[in-house]
Amino acid sequence: MRERLPKTITTLRLDADWSVIAQESAANLAPRATPQNLAYVIYTSGSTGRPKGVMMRRAALAQLLAWQQSALPGAYRTLQFAFASFSFDVSFQEIVGVLTTGGTLVLPSDHVRRDFSRLTQLIQSQAIERLFLPFAVLQPLAEIAVAQGLHSGNLREIVTAGEQLRITTPLLSWLAAEPRCRLVNQYGPTESHVVSNFILSELSDGALPPIGRPISNTQIYLLDPGSEPVPIGVAGELHIGGAGLARGYLGRPDLTAERFVPNPFGHAGERLYRTGDLARYRADGNIEFLGRIDHQVKIRGFRIELGEIEAALTRLPQLREAVVIASEDGRGDKRLVAYVVAAEGAALEIAELRGALARELPDYMIPAAFVALDALPLTPNGKIDRRALPAPDLDAQIAHRYVAPRNATEEALCRIFADVLGIDRVGVDDDFFQLGGHSPAGRADRFSHLACARAASAAPQPVRRAQNRRPRRADRRRGRRGGLAGDPIGLALRAAAALLRAAAIVVSRSAPARGTPPTTYPPHCASSAISTRWPSPSPSMRSSGGTTCSAPPSSFATAPRPR
Repeated sequence: MRERLPKTITTLRLDADWSVIAQESAANLAPRATPQNLAYVIYTSGSTGRPKGVMMRRAALAQLLAWQQSALPGAYRTLQFAFASFSFDVSFQEIVGVLTTGGTLVLPSDHVRRDFSRLTQLIQSQAIERLFLPFAVLQPLAEIAVAQGLHSGNLREIVTAGEQLRITTPLLSWLAAEPRCRLVNQYGPTESHVVSNFILSELSDGALPPIGRPISNTQIYLLDPGSEPVPIGVAGELHIGGAGLARGYLGRPDLTAERFVPNPFGHAGERLYRTGDLARYRADGNIEFLGRIDHQVKIRGFRIELGEIEAALTRLPQLREAVVIASEDGRGDKRLVAYVVAAEGAALEIAELRGALARELPDYMIPAAFVALDALPLTPNGKIDRRALPAPDLDAQIAHRYVAPRNATEEALCRIFADVLGIDRVGVDDDFFQLGGHSPAGRADRFSHLACARAASAAPQPVRRAQNRRPRRADRRRGRRGGLAGDPIGLALRAAAALLRAAAIVVSRSAPARGTPPTTYPPHCASSAISTRWPSPSPSMRSSGGTTCSAPPSSFATAPRPR
């Protein structure tokens, strides 16, 4: 074997060189590693999809273990690898945190780990006392435990992290059957491990517990874009400082400098890690997690927190889980899409979901499409894999309720709406805005071009009225006697153009504050219940809330009061 190795490699022959080895000291080797040396490099994709290696220092992990032994003491039997792999930072907390306190580590096989029913049975048969689980795994385990009556009475602690914790009915029932078990909500990215901790003492269905307060030797700052602290109740980006920070990203000095910034509130050389998470202080001093900054989207001029919609959905009794994303179609238009998992035995009706959300959220936060799934896709680390969510099929969603046009006017309007929305067909009972429609100026111009082209072919004279002047009485008489008066399709097209153009002005000029429903909307459905009239001397559209917006001096249409 020695002859087959490269000559540059130093070898030690235990048999032939034993006399030399025996002359060495029998004392333990002196430690050469320092607290600033690396303990590991773990790669995480984050929100960009490009892996980045987080270099974690030994000192940061030693500080985490010291805190855990004091704040969460106990030599518990802990279920390891219930969801975490070695490439997930929680595995360190599970393995080393248990072994350094004299606990027992129970390792399930892969086929048990992937089967929630068998995993729940293992928790009971092995008398597991502590669990580390993200909410995406905790929820189905609670459902199975409640449904099958699997309550061992041995659970002492459930620690959840990695995702927003939600208190659900199955979770409440499971914890009620395990009276000695406490629920702990922790927060911490891979770049710092755990930085906050919250032990739940009171549980209520539908609640979103806070992530608590910073752990020892850790600072948390909630800052605005100008790096100034935000007041209580105001959202800010969560920044982390203290002993738990990683050194940076392996081979990525540019990204390290971008995310690990100088601490303006500390001493020279101290750093803060910009998490990209939004949070706010509660009045009691605890921190409430609001979601990712990159999960904050802007659609049709409205800034939307996807987490607020998800929270509203998961509070519905017929849903077990929900995820909302902003999906972009081939033309660059964004629509909100909700992916939902039904609760055990519940039947999902999209109309009911929309109605329930409408009682809590403004119209612009209601998803345009709902996709029912048996289960949400998960990453190897047990988090929801948003990139693996299937693309929504809007055509299939409206096929079951399709009502065909009944006359030429309805056919023209439905054809235009389908073309603008980019779907195969639109029925007369379909809601333009629920299908993802909106009224930016570009869309209004598109309607206007279609309308004017159709109207021009039918009657050239009335088209001249689109000039910036008040139509003459003689022109109006000619328009009523001929022109578009006998052309319902032309009237419908021009009505649609005026409605969409006026709605664009309303949307652009009267964007409401966040959380406040818009005061003005154009008509909600593509039906023939639209009356037309020639322009008045001062064409305008007045909403029920009293907002007045100027409309173009072309043919104008009014419609029933918005619903």
